[in-house]
Amino acid sequence: PGGGRGNQLQAILNNPQAMALQATADKARLSVQYAGLFRTAGLTGEQADAVTTLLANRQNVMQDLMAAAQASGMQADPQSLQALVAEQQSQIDAQLKATMGDAAYAQYQNYQSTLTRRQEVASYQQQLTMAGVPLDAAAVSRLLPAGPVGAFPIRALLHPTRRPTGEVGG
Repeated sequence: PGGGRGNQLQAILNNPQAMALQATADKARLSVQYAGLFRTAGLTGEQADAVTTLLANRQNVMQDLMAAAQASGMQADPQSLQALVAEQQSQIDAQLKATMGDAAYAQYQNYQSTLTRRQEVASYQQQLTMAGVPLDAAAVSRLLPAGPVGAFPIRALLHPTRRPTGEVGG
């Protein structure tokens, strides 16, 4: 059938139960993804829940705006949509800062800037653990905060003989 994927997405967007299930899944994923930040920033359980909800809302801004435009029969132009997304995300960022406090929000911004690196390290850590050569916590922590993303060739972990000296130890 024509337009199958678009029709499936629209059916999900129009189904409150499906949207509630998706929102629950998004929040669960974000809770796991940001657990380390919540712990190091010293957020309370209530703050962590509020931040998780705000992060889920921030990620869904584009989807929500497109659904609203489609529901009203409007065709949003890309520039206007982009401006609305930026405005909504800015408002959510202000709510995040108010909920977390200045110091924790600064930690969040740093966490965000290293998120890709963290995900890459977690993936390799899992692969190495499955191969029977897990990285210890100290080695993982040394890979995460140091320098800009890509400063250390993480793939070298899979080839210990080619690993730069002094970078990873255990």
